[in-house]
Amino acid sequence: MNASFRIYWLTAVVCVVGWSSLWAHEGHAPLPTKGIEVDAAKGTLLLTKSAREALGLQTIEVTQQKFQQQWLAYAKLEAPWQQSVQVASQISGKISRIYRQPGQWIEAGEPLAEIESNELEVLQTDLVQASLAMQLSQKLLDHYQSLSGASITAAQLQQAQLDHLSNLNRQSIARWKLLGLGFDRERLDLLSAGQTTSLQSTLALTSPISGRVHHNDLNVGKVIVPGEHLFEVDHLSNIWCRIDVLEHDLPQLQAGQSVEIQLNALPDQSFAAPLLLVDGRIDTHQQLGVAWADLSNVDPRNPKLLPGMFGQATIRSISDQELLTLPSAAVARDGAERFVLVQQEATAKASQFIKRNITVIRETPTTIQFRSTDVFPGDLVVTVGAQQLFNFFVQSVLQLSPE
Repeated sequence: MNASFRIYWLTAVVCVVGWSSLWAHEGHAPLPTKGIEVDAAKGTLLLTKSAREALGLQTIEVTQQKFQQQWLAYAKLEAPWQQSVQVASQISGKISRIYRQPGQWIEAGEPLAEIESNELEVLQTDLVQASLAMQLSQKLLDHYQSLSGASITAAQLQQAQLDHLSNLNRQSIARWKLLGLGFDRERLDLLSAGQTTSLQSTLALTSPISGRVHHNDLNVGKVIVPGEHLFEVDHLSNIWCRIDVLEHDLPQLQAGQSVEIQLNALPDQSFAAPLLLVDGRIDTHQQLGVAWADLSNVDPRNPKLLPGMFGQATIRSISDQELLTLPSAAVARDGAERFVLVQQEATAKASQFIKRNITVIRETPTTIQFRSTDVFPGDLVVTVGAQQLFNFFVQSVLQLSPE
């Protein structure tokens, strides 16, 4: 045994004896007190079979996987505009009855509230009067047309035709106003024909779509004006996620990339979706771009994802470039240095490993993707037991590797 080898061997034994109790206290298997030879200068390590078994040493094969980039961004949920409606009254009046409360489900065409209004009686009266005038002008026109040419002038006939046309237009306008408010066609037919004289004083405000109801500060007796926002109805079978992206990341994003969304309101869940749209415009105040993803609610009647929820979006992109890949546990961190222990030889009696520096390209909590001139696909790298062995190569003085 030459002098240099004795020095390395003695150094290893001292390190092993000093560290064995430490590792045991930290919950790791203690290092064996013999069967390990370390050459820190060359970065090699020799383990006998018994030392390897004492550590429970395991290795994993280096693989190549496509390079996956990812970007983090702020996310906020918004109701799709085509699935959200604001319901307002077209006439003034007061609320006489409320049929739906916030959070309740409503089908399209069902009433949200009932409005009592004097304008309804005025509009119905206009229709009745216009219909009577139209009937009279029709009779007069029929009478003029039945007379011989000597008994009526052309000017009188033309005026009768104009009067009747005006009455027809007046009746049609009055009818369409009431239809626009939601009046039943059969009732309008009865009013137009003079078969009923009762006037309707209330009007049901109906929902144009199916969905969940929202409204603010609405109560019976409240006086309303035309166009006032009374209800909002959302059908949340799907919901949009607005993603605010940093300006320099925006050119790298495109529709179809995968997005994982985590919301503060649902911390134990994540929601995956493809990127739906990347807006090319930049918000000049915050210097942010906008991308959109589409999420689904399994049960729209009891949606889990609601407008206004916010959280974090992770956008991922897979390129054609392949990188060497290992579990995070196989990689040592010593200052700026990153290295792994690669198995060189293995016999029935001993195994030899060598320290190889790597350059980390992408890191997640579970995996590392890297480049190296000395590590290749198929190499066996230490995983279980690696953390104990890494301590043999921790430098007391920082020496930067080429990587």
